[in-house]
Amino acid sequence: MELITPEIQRFSLAIGSLLALFWQQRYGITPGGIIVPGILTNLLLVSPLWCLTVIATAYLIQWIYQRWVERLHHQRRRPMYILGVLSLLISTPLALAAIQLGFIAVSLDGITGSLLPGVIAFNLHRQSWRPVSKGLLVVTIATLLFTLAIVVIGTFLLQLDFNELNQYYRHVSGIQLHAKSIQFLIALLVGLAIYTRTQQRPGGYVVAPMAAALLLEPLSAVMFVVGCLIVELLVRAISAQSLIVGLNRYVVALLLSIAYVWSAEVLFIQLGMNALPFQGNHILVVIAILSYANDVVLYGRRQVLPWMLVMISSAMGALLITHQLWALAT
Repeated sequence: MELITPEIQRFSLAIGSLLALFWQQRYGITPGGIIVPGILTNLLLVSPLWCLTVIATAYLIQWIYQRWVERLHHQRRRPMYILGVLSLLISTPLALAAIQLGFIAVSLDGITGSLLPGVIAFNLHRQSWRPVSKGLLVVTIATLLFTLAIVVIGTFLLQLDFNELNQYYRHVSGIQLHAKSIQFLIALLVGLAIYTRTQQRPGGYVVAPMAAALLLEPLSAVMFVVGCLIVELLVRAISAQSLIVGLNRYVVALLLSIAYVWSAEVLFIQLGMNALPFQGNHILVVIAILSYANDVVLYGRRQVLPWMLVMISSAMGALLITHQLWALAT
């Protein structure tokens, strides 16, 4: 039974976010981040050793930050940018070594292993490390068990196919982000510069390279923008009826983003279209739609859209330059 599939990855992301939200509401501690248990579950299924490496890297960069980098004048969000940069600088060579040793395959979603330590470290920075560590362990294990239970029951009792999308992806060329760690590093540095100057967090700064890549292709650009608008409007409507805020709204946006991406791909398959609406299987597409939609709801279009455009424009420039350099090098 194949466990590394788009369907299972999305189930684990959704289950992990719901369990993380429950843990936060029950104990007042976010277990490393709302999306972290789901992504760690995916990494466990890909390579347990790499998953443990990612977690260990999070504690390492948090120690480095506290020991040599942290300053009293750092503003509320600045540590996230700094920890993200440290995460990329340390995790990228580790990821390259893991690929060479055969622990993980070369894939775009592997970048989550490079950014994830920074997200975990930020939560360790904001909260006490012991309860965060406990929550991270318990919720990730629970996510893994729930995911496996759903897959086993769905496969053997309900005869569901949890590997349909992979068959579709194999016949259509997907997205390419060359030198992706450099692109994500540039996005973090631009985001940090904007935040330092304006105290305004530019929406979607973490996933700007993915948004740029999607917007450079007509089909994926339309599908991405429509997805952001649909998720934003649905979140606003649900929020107005239920008054959900904070992490509750974030999880709702995540679930809606998963549903939109998944349903769009299934629709393309059913229509027999020889094209990918989002240029392939990428968890980061879901996270990108989630991030932009949630930030627009949180800050308002007029306030955040200009900085979103600055971030995406800089990411497009970095993408085009790195792709040109890659083409010359190869």
